[in-house]
Amino acid sequence: LLWIVQPKNLADDVLYAIDQFIMAGGNAIIFVDPHAEVDSVSVEGMPQGMPPMGQGSNLPELFESWKIDFSSDEVVADAQLALQVSGMDRRPVRHYGIIGITEDLMSPDDIITAELNVVNLSTAGSLRKLEDSAIDFQPLLYSSTFSQTMAATQFSFLPDPSTLQTSFVPDDTQYVLAARISGTLKTAFPNGAPPDRNNNSAGLTKEHLSETIESSNLIIVADVDMLADHLWVQVQSFFGQQIANPFANNGAFVVNALENLSGNADLIGVRSRASYTR
Repeated sequence: LLWIVQPKNLADDVLYAIDQFIMAGGNAIIFVDPHAEVDSVSVEGMPQGMPPMGQGSNLPELFESWKIDFSSDEVVADAQLALQVSGMDRRPVRHYGIIGITEDLMSPDDIITAELNVVNLSTAGSLRKLEDSAIDFQPLLYSSTFSQTMAATQFSFLPDPSTLQTSFVPDDTQYVLAARISGTLKTAFPNGAPPDRNNNSAGLTKEHLSETIESSNLIIVADVDMLADHLWVQVQSFFGQQIANPFANNGAFVVNALENLSGNADLIGVRSRASYTR
């Protein structure tokens, strides 16, 4: 099982290794983000006092070959699911980019999400299956219909989250925020292995695979911030011990996905019919 988080500008030989791992039947869970606040960087020339800017991530070469579109420069804003944060005057304000996905907006049939109550996301992107794709694209997490996409740059410096409300116009679309991908995938390297960084041909010791040798099993999540503690768990010290009290099911979502993709191939496609707990 391959776990990929916040991939940025990966070298061709690394992309090829990922590609061929999946072509050979490997499973993967991938977290990408149009604006990952947990991976922030200070930009030269920014005014003093401005917070670091979040960075985006993507796997455009692989997603294109898999016929998946990821909104790498747009964030899903949702007025219905918006969570409260502290505003400029420390009064609570609803942040349209920080959203709590409720159980009615999760797949009830997938074992990963069937028994979850809420998953919190922050400045998430969206995923969709391209029209000419034959893959099986099963949404796991959705936005509400009271949502729209906004340029990721709007979230780079946002001292007052309430300003998002002034330009918000819902477009009656349910955006897919996480999905399970299965079926036959094509390689992103139809001409074979690219040269690696030492100008050697990558992967010469193995036969090049042009498509998956068996049905793929991938989970793609369009948000990296959901992995951060502050969105789902409160950690407190109790007599010298760290006690974790989760208030959202982000951790359970990840563990469910890892357990499911790590299991027997016959069990991965099992749909939930009863309670799934650990």
